Amino acid sequence: VGPAGMLGKIFSGLKGGNFSFSMSEKGEITNIQGYKEMIEKMSKDLPESSAKAMQGMDENNFKQNLEQAFGAYPDKPVKPGDTWSKSMTMNLSGMAMKTDNTYTLESIKGNDAEIKLLSKITTSGAMATTGTEMNITGNSDGKFTYDVPSGIATDGSMNMKLEMTLKIAGTETPMKMDMKMTTKGKKM
Repeated sequence: VGPAGMLGKIFSGLKGGNFSFSMSEKGEITNIQGYKEMIEKMSKDLPESSAKAMQGMDENNFKQNLEQAFGAYPDKPVKPGDTWSKSMTMNLSGMAMKTDNTYTLESIKGNDAEIKLLSKITTSGAMATTGTEMNITGNSDGKFTYDVPSGIATDGSMNMKLEMTLKIAGTETPMKMDMKMTTKGKKM
């Protein structure tokens, strides 16, 4: 199975997956349920070495991803038109992934705040579990609607464009990926 086929299997495993989490007032993720089951589902049809790499993914990195998606909170009061930035570096099985995010509060209508997100993504290194070298550069842009009283992202979409080079057993494979992700959240 080539890299594109493996990514297809991973993303098809995500379809219909469920997990839940709790978030603090500052946007910190405190409790995740269903994460391990989702990873098992995503890695079910992968070759053994790739499945082990997926199952070894750190829950803390997943929390950081959620904080990036749902924790777009500024550290000071903002009004429509204001912009703030946050950078995040995550460790993905030995690879460093850096995301530089710029947020803009576009509008507030009733209890809904619409926030625009622009991100620059860079990753390089080798996965400790498989030795696969990966270099990724790209960017993403999207809009999210947050419920102001609860801080929950109730709706959103993001377009991500990535250029990747995978090096497996000395063979380099260049890839381009365009992804569109949508988010639906609800207050409990």
